[in-house]
Amino acid sequence: MGEKRSLSELPHDIVDQILSYLTNTDAIKVGILSKDLYNTMRTRTNLLFDSDSFVSPGSEIAWDCDPELREKIHKEASCMVSTLQRYHMENIDLEIFTYKGAHDFYGPSNQCIELATTKNSLRILNLSMCHPTTVLPSSVFGIESLVELSLQRCCIREQQESGISCPNLRRLFLGEVLLQNHINMERWFEKIIRSYPLIESIEITYCGDTYRVVCFKVSNLQNLKQLKVHLFPGHNIEVDVAPNLESVSCITFKSLFGTRVRLSFRQSEYRNLRSLFLTHDVGVNDSDDGCFSFSHRTRQFPQLEELSIQHYENLKRINISSPSLKKIRLASMRNLEVADFDVPSLAVFEYENVCDNVLGTIGTIVPDVSFVSRGGAERQWISRIKLSCQSDASGLVELKEFLIPFEGSQVFMTIDLKFEGNYVDDLDCYEMVIDDDDSFPVSSCSAVNGIEIQEFVLDGLKWVWEEGKFFLSSARAALLLLGILGFCRPKTIIIPDLYYYNNPKLIYEMMVLRSDRSELWDVTSVEIEIVLYSTRTEGNPSEVRRRVLHRPRPSDKWEFLELLKADEKSSYKVSLRFSLEWRRS
Repeated sequence: MGEKRSLSELPHDIVDQILSYLTNTDAIKVGILSKDLYNTMRTRTNLLFDSDSFVSPGSEIAWDCDPELREKIHKEASCMVSTLQRYHMENIDLEIFTYKGAHDFYGPSNQCIELATTKNSLRILNLSMCHPTTVLPSSVFGIESLVELSLQRCCIREQQESGISCPNLRRLFLGEVLLQNHINMERWFEKIIRSYPLIESIEITYCGDTYRVVCFKVSNLQNLKQLKVHLFPGHNIEVDVAPNLESVSCITFKSLFGTRVRLSFRQSEYRNLRSLFLTHDVGVNDSDDGCFSFSHRTRQFPQLEELSIQHYENLKRINISSPSLKKIRLASMRNLEVADFDVPSLAVFEYENVCDNVLGTIGTIVPDVSFVSRGGAERQWISRIKLSCQSDASGLVELKEFLIPFEGSQVFMTIDLKFEGNYVDDLDCYEMVIDDDDSFPVSSCSAVNGIEIQEFVLDGLKWVWEEGKFFLSSARAALLLLGILGFCRPKTIIIPDLYYYNNPKLIYEMMVLRSDRSELWDVTSVEIEIVLYSTRTEGNPSEVRRRVLHRPRPSDKWEFLELLKADEKSSYKVSLRFSLEWRRS
């Protein structure tokens, strides 16, 4: 065995690195262990002051009327000031300064920030204030050694452009930043951009006033690689000369007044752009509200590999043509009707949609999709599809048509059930499932030429209550599953988070009984993995029992149910995994 060594015996650089991850309070506690550790703690190059180390979160609300709390707050201020003053007096280098102020209304925070920002060795400055009305000193933008600057929930004074000097800055984060006396945000931001010529990453999160139209202009940044903005509706972002830009994210939220965010690319070509992420009807250049066409932008983004479009409620048609795109994600597009793709390099396609109408079905949230390959052998890609919809079997015909274009890919599909509206009796569902009622929307369950699916997840099963009695949701889920098995050939079916031991009974009988009747199904064998886990533990549920049934028969039902029984005083859930072997066509 190796020789045991105490923390104080480690090299000074390693101890300094360990202490740099601790708050000032924790570092003091560790430093008490030995004189060497204490000396290292007093000269560490990373200082982190967190208000929560002194006062519990939320208690700052009553600070002005609680003498004990007020004393703790002033203790924090005294600790920060004395520590930074000692750094100046002893000429100790400070490379990283982080301040998280949950209650910085007592004043000394500005004194501490001014002391920290006068250190010529400072490389990283992270300031997270209590409220955006907290005014920062002008010295924050004049640190020539600074490489990374992060400002959150603060207010900035107006200053001359000559006072903004961070020539080595590489990363800039501005979150909920306001300007004192309603200074023009556009003009101030242009000053910042001109003063940071080497910047590589910019992130802006809801800066400026909601009632003023702001256009953030990002131009003449030769080294800029990442641009991420969260904008208020009505604000805009304009990107000009940024030849090395690799990633752009433009995020906003739904406006009650119908105003949109505009993202403008002024340069004719962005050869290095690899990723583009858009949400909530963000308009790209002159894009129309009802149609998103990416075909004419192929020359502007010749190397784009990843495109994500989410929450475009007004979008009805998408037309994307790109030889370089490898990943496409479409999510929460309630009115999308047609989606055409010409993407020969596609590797991953993700589609996710939610039906928010209580009467909506699968058929209302799946568009007409088509994939076109421009010559060469077709590549097999991965398709991940997630649908949240009503728990009935209507809309399966539309789902079948939706899945046909994905036959050349590896399909992973999840259906998250929403139990709303009318419910049918469990016994009626049982008869339909077991007897294969001809009135079912997709009554042919042979699936000899069905669509192959790698994994199918049926989520959202639970008990429902209506008109004074319980209804078993697994009955309706079994109907839906039966319909899907009529035109799909899933290799694996996963049904997670089932409550009570008798909830999965119908699904078990449907799966096992039908596999035993070859005239109804083309499944040659079924393997069931049962996982029983407790939900009373904190964090991830703890597994209680796991069992695999190989090729079960209908007569094994009682053994299956016995495996699901648990202590009535505890809370348990069941996860079922069916592995299917299909008869070759």
